[in-house]
Amino acid sequence: MLNKHDPPFYLITRPFIFTQNLLYFKHNSLCPSENMFERITKALKKPDKKEAEPLASTIETYKKPAELPEEVGGENDTQLTRVIKNICESPQIFDLVSQQIFDLNLDSFGSVNDVKKMIQEKAESEPLYLAKLVESNLGKGTFRILSFVDKNTNASKNVFKILRAKNQEDSFENKIQKGHYMGIMESYDVQWNFEKASRDILQNFFDANGQTLDGIKIEKREDGDKFIIEISGSQQYDWRELIHIGASSKSDSETSAGGFGEGAKILSLVLLRDYGVQELKFSSGDWNIEYYLDEIPEKSYHKKTQGLYVKKSNRQKQDGNSLKIVFPIDQKERGDDLEKAKELFYSSENEDFQNSNFNEPQVGGFKILKKEKDSWTEPKGNFYMAGQRINFDSRDKWETVNGLNIWTWKKLISKDRDRGMITRSEMEKQMLPFIIEAIGEEQGKKLVYDFDEYWDNGFSFNTNIILLGGIAEKLSKAEIKLDFEDNCLSTDRMPTWIRDSLRAAGYRLCHDFMSKIGMKKASEKFRELQEHFKIEATPQEEQKINLLKQTTKELGFDDSQIKDVWLFSIKDEKSIFDGQYNNMFFWLSRENLQKDFFNTLHTYIHELSHENGPHGDAKFEYALESNKMKIQQFIKDKRERMEWFESEWKRIGN
Repeated sequence: MLNKHDPPFYLITRPFIFTQNLLYFKHNSLCPSENMFERITKALKKPDKKEAEPLASTIETYKKPAELPEEVGGENDTQLTRVIKNICESPQIFDLVSQQIFDLNLDSFGSVNDVKKMIQEKAESEPLYLAKLVESNLGKGTFRILSFVDKNTNASKNVFKILRAKNQEDSFENKIQKGHYMGIMESYDVQWNFEKASRDILQNFFDANGQTLDGIKIEKREDGDKFIIEISGSQQYDWRELIHIGASSKSDSETSAGGFGEGAKILSLVLLRDYGVQELKFSSGDWNIEYYLDEIPEKSYHKKTQGLYVKKSNRQKQDGNSLKIVFPIDQKERGDDLEKAKELFYSSENEDFQNSNFNEPQVGGFKILKKEKDSWTEPKGNFYMAGQRINFDSRDKWETVNGLNIWTWKKLISKDRDRGMITRSEMEKQMLPFIIEAIGEEQGKKLVYDFDEYWDNGFSFNTNIILLGGIAEKLSKAEIKLDFEDNCLSTDRMPTWIRDSLRAAGYRLCHDFMSKIGMKKASEKFRELQEHFKIEATPQEEQKINLLKQTTKELGFDDSQIKDVWLFSIKDEKSIFDGQYNNMFFWLSRENLQKDFFNTLHTYIHELSHENGPHGDAKFEYALESNKMKIQQFIKDKRERMEWFESEWKRIGN
């Protein structure tokens, strides 16, 4: 037997696998034998003289490669370059190494050919970098194994076999094929109703299918005591996206509804744990991924419990992708629930999107909802972001958007893992401006008329009214005026009685912003209507009116309180007595001006006091008494001045 202190055997005491590979590659190339690897393994473990001497001789012959330092950086660049060039000249090995580097560096390389090109270009200039790249990606010791590649065909074949076997044994895929615990226990506190689960099921198909469910098939069938649902689409994807939390091809997409890389994993847990799903299998290309619940690995937690597992299997390559869900037969209503969930996404069959009033690709659009005939109830619609329905202003209700279905084709706000709710503020400040910006002038004109039935309906904070106001503002900035029927008036500040009178006369009082695009203001129309009752003042009447205004100013009233006077005749207008207030002018009868000064002054002050409210209102009554006291105080303090006003009134006469 060899003495373990002999130099040749000292080399054998280096890492077992390295010595084993060295002997196999070199010795087998000299004396090929199917049992050579087994013989070498046995000899290394229990060497006898018969087996050990030729092996020792082989080691002695090739001890230079065997004596490479533990760190790859110990080799000089010439040796490294030689190894790399030998790798490049061995097609099978070059393909294997390049493929493994590519698979682990998808963000750095566009294809396997890019990896090959990089290796060939850096073979002489940066061999140390390449050696370390191989070590870090294919595992420690791999570059040493590759150092035995040469022009000897058998040696290269043996290196390839060892690398392939090592890769298969250590590969992540091999572990997944045996069943892999996801690190998610069944007690994970997440609760989804089935509508939410259905939305997540369809969302992956929707995103992969170009923001539509058109072409996505849902097949349902019974099989004994099982109810099977299979959903399929035409797209394919990488199975590894289903393995990692956070893995997703949609994370940077502006148009995908998902993107956190969590949905399929949490969905699987919810379906298996909460809805009795017996089989859950994702498929695409040549693979299947099945999720299931099982006991978590022993000693991975302080007590026994179940967790979510994933297992990969291969299948004959097929186009497209699919999801198979197997329920107990008593849950067959889940098929109808899933069909109904299609309403949560855009498709040509979704009525929320049909006959839209505006739709701009890459932006969004809306559909104005018509009120039912003779109904005062305003219809309500839905909001969709990136083509998927999102709750608006309520986390548990649909149909909350006043008078509209509205959508964007992009994600415009910070992503919500729960894809939960859009607030009124987010709608007003982000969604609506984004859509309004895309509306052209001609489109804007048409849309204003499309909103006709909402001109005089709805609160100013409703989404449809804010949208209409935004369109009007955009047209106004372009100095565009539209034509409206004479009975359409935009509201402005005026007493309730005037608004009521105008409505009673058949006028539509519309939102105030409509005046920006050409609609006549209600106050202007009211003035026009009053011209039918107003009579022209005589020169003496004009003097008396000016005297009333001068007296009122000296009594201490602000200029804003002192209004002009319009005259009417009691014999022609029976709805007004001595006077009437509005915020633009005071009505006074001609007959009142013919009365004594103090009587007419009290009527004027009475109408002025109505700025605080109508008859019977406490504020009005208080203001009237306060204003009467101003007259009394003025007479007390400035009697001579008041007597002058009175005498001037008499002098003017009638």
